[in-house]
Amino acid sequence: MFKLRLLPVLAALVVAGTAHADVVDVNFTDWFPNIGSLVLTATPVGTGVYSVTGVSGTYGGQAITGMITGDPFFGSTSNLFYSDPSQLPPSTIDSGFVFSTASFHVELYEYNFGSQGYATTITDSNDNYLGSGAAYISSVDTVSSVPEPSPAMFGMGALILLAGARKFFARRSATAQALR
Repeated sequence: MFKLRLLPVLAALVVAGTAHADVVDVNFTDWFPNIGSLVLTATPVGTGVYSVTGVSGTYGGQAITGMITGDPFFGSTSNLFYSDPSQLPPSTIDSGFVFSTASFHVELYEYNFGSQGYATTITDSNDNYLGSGAAYISSVDTVSSVPEPSPAMFGMGALILLAGARKFFARRSATAQALR
């Protein structure tokens, strides 16, 4: 029997949208010169602005081993990627995101100080500063939009599991009492 208590939950499930993560390919050369071929998993947060949640690919001929939360050298990052750094307000540096390889921690960030561009700051795997300088982005391509389940779907699943467990244990308890 349909219970009215579930009506708000079902309404939330119907209204809740599905989140999307984009896959963004970024190819660049930095001042070392190292070539980076990145595959970003990111959520759009504005026109050409992405909140980066994962990084794979290669940098300097080495496989990228993952994203680092926080900045090992400067302390914090925004985890944003601007496909066009002119979107930054004037006189701004965005701290970008940090990824690692077996040998390096690399921060790719954007700036807008009279001219706009990208730069990298590189540390070794022990976070010893190796240098910083301009990076040239040769291409940025949004490859696909991957749907992600909404939080409401997870919540609905948890409620269904709890309701099923409650009924199971209630029936089990009733059966045990009847057998006594």
